[in-house]
Amino acid sequence: MEKKWSISERECLALIEAIQSFRPYLANNKFTVLTDHIALKWLHKISHATNGRLARWSIALQGYDFTIEHKAGKLHQNADALSRRSYDSQQIPSKAEGMCIEQTKTSHLDQDTTVEYHIEYASNPSVPSVGAVSEKPDIDPVAVKSFQRECSDFSYLVKYLETGELPEDQKVAKKVVVEAEQYVCLDGTLYHLFYRRAKNLSQADRVIKQLAVPKVLRPDVLLSYHDSIAGGGHQGFDRTYHSIRLKYYWPRMYSDIYDYVKSCDACQRAKRHFHGHPAPLHPMPVEDAFKRWHMDILGPLTTSSDGHK
Repeated sequence: MEKKWSISERECLALIEAIQSFRPYLANNKFTVLTDHIALKWLHKISHATNGRLARWSIALQGYDFTIEHKAGKLHQNADALSRRSYDSQQIPSKAEGMCIEQTKTSHLDQDTTVEYHIEYASNPSVPSVGAVSEKPDIDPVAVKSFQRECSDFSYLVKYLETGELPEDQKVAKKVVVEAEQYVCLDGTLYHLFYRRAKNLSQADRVIKQLAVPKVLRPDVLLSYHDSIAGGGHQGFDRTYHSIRLKYYWPRMYSDIYDYVKSCDACQRAKRHFHGHPAPLHPMPVEDAFKRWHMDILGPLTTSSDGHK
């Protein structure tokens, strides 16, 4: 909200905070305020018609005995020494024996990150563990290609896109031909083509190549995007689904992600349930006639215009 305030209002707010912070020392004592904002010199003369906020602050400061003097910003070296201090740009000497290089990989970004720690300049040579960074998985692109060819959801598609060979079953072959229009095989790896609905993007930018995830790797994807801190840390179904959809695809992915998120033990224990389950009804058993009597007690009622009561 303060971003929309004028410069004078923000300068006055700093003055208010400073005086209130040092109130035990400034109360009942006369003091001088040095400011580089010359407009604050007339703070005591501001009226509500000019600026209501500044006028209210002026009234709040009337309990203090002080004067405001202007001091140019270039002369404020004593107050701004830390922020205006110049430092010599000296690079840290490179010593191979004093460097600890750790190869890490975030679970939601497909890029490697090299983190360097200089032991000589560190207050604590031990490197703390970072919860938002996970170890690099032991799965390489060659293994993904092999798993895709062994997966029943993608084996026929990979074979058809690479060699044009179709299965003998006519129904399966027809399904493969239809679905092949939504896939592409790049360097032996199968990708699914997802077309985003975005008018502000070109036709080429709308296409997202989603990696076709075989069955054996799907639990790892769900674990990385929902359970791990790097993936979001137990986010809801919508966020988890949209995050995975930007990079990965497999058949029935929507229902698999929904079932995984809804069955997460940590989410069920920690998150609030907005749709509670009502208690089941217990109807009364049917008994003999006149076994149970029910009466509505209401009254006394006034007599109506027709004499009814």
